[in-house]
Amino acid sequence: MMMQPDPESRQAWRVCGVRLPNGREPEEWWVADGAWRASAIAGARDLPGGWFLPGGLIDAHAHLTMNFSGHTLPDGSDALIAANLAAHRARGVLALRDAGLAWGGRIAAEFAGGPHVQAAGRLLAAPGRGYPQVCAWVSPDELVAAALDDIRHGARWVKIIGDFPGPDGNWFAAPPSYPPDVVAALVRAAHAAGARVMAHTTGLAAAQLVHVGVDSIEHGMVLDEGLIVEMAGRGTAWSLTLSTALKHIGPLAAQEGPVSAYIRGELARTRALLPRAAALGVPLLAGTDELAAGAIAEEALILGAYGLTSEQVITAVSTGARGFLGLPGFAPGQPADVLTFTDDPRDDLRVLAHPAAILAGGIPVDPQD
Repeated sequence: MMMQPDPESRQAWRVCGVRLPNGREPEEWWVADGAWRASAIAGARDLPGGWFLPGGLIDAHAHLTMNFSGHTLPDGSDALIAANLAAHRARGVLALRDAGLAWGGRIAAEFAGGPHVQAAGRLLAAPGRGYPQVCAWVSPDELVAAALDDIRHGARWVKIIGDFPGPDGNWFAAPPSYPPDVVAALVRAAHAAGARVMAHTTGLAAAQLVHVGVDSIEHGMVLDEGLIVEMAGRGTAWSLTLSTALKHIGPLAAQEGPVSAYIRGELARTRALLPRAAALGVPLLAGTDELAAGAIAEEALILGAYGLTSEQVITAVSTGARGFLGLPGFAPGQPADVLTFTDDPRDDLRVLAHPAAILAGGIPVDPQD
């Protein structure tokens, strides 16, 4: 159920604390009429907590039309979308990018009470080269037209399945789904129409997808140093979704045998590559993908375990993603979305899952632990 403003919701607020992810000294800010204010407001109520995160958390790879939270609601339904949005909001996710619609349907850009949403269209996949009953089968000859149709219906992002495992089921050797010239034409058409392109890849399409200029790589389990350097130069984002990857291949990696050793080697390579990508300035995004709605703090913990500093992790789940997605920044007059914390999450990333207070457009949200 969407929140309805009440008299308390229209109360002015004072935020006093150290600004995350990089602040060192306390600052004072105020909130009135749903927007940030730099000047003191008489009678403003104090938000609890000594650290604050403007904009809140951002989930840059979510699936609002899919049920990973155990709801007894129909897949793709408006009721499921609303339940997933509410779960994100209650965990402090105040903006998200939906990474592809399943079962058709559309997602609005704005919802009463938030979060802010940038939505992709359908999950476009070559026939038989994606997830049955989830993806829209689109041949190479139809790809550009299908993407433009989604954009005309409001999609800010085009989502393609860039590669998909063959009969051997090997993620890391998944062959490309579309010829590179077709994907290049798609990128040009999407950009001309004011949209961007995100590409699912766990295997061999990664290089061609980067070369033709897709805007973000989703998963990217076989990126290498050369591709990371190119992505940094192009401004191509990397949304690794490690929690979902480990959900699928973690049990295999824990076993004995050559396949398990191979998977451990690939994960070790990713562990070395991720901090290198951060050092080079690749825009790093974080997403829940197949986790429960609102569980972005779980992905943050995994990113920290894979070599990112706490500040880099918090940047990936907040201000860095906000900048890459082109969402409003932190300044007087901008929407007052904010989380506060009683402890510094840079000392312990687990704190991200336990905000002391949440404001969405200046309206309080009850935090959910």
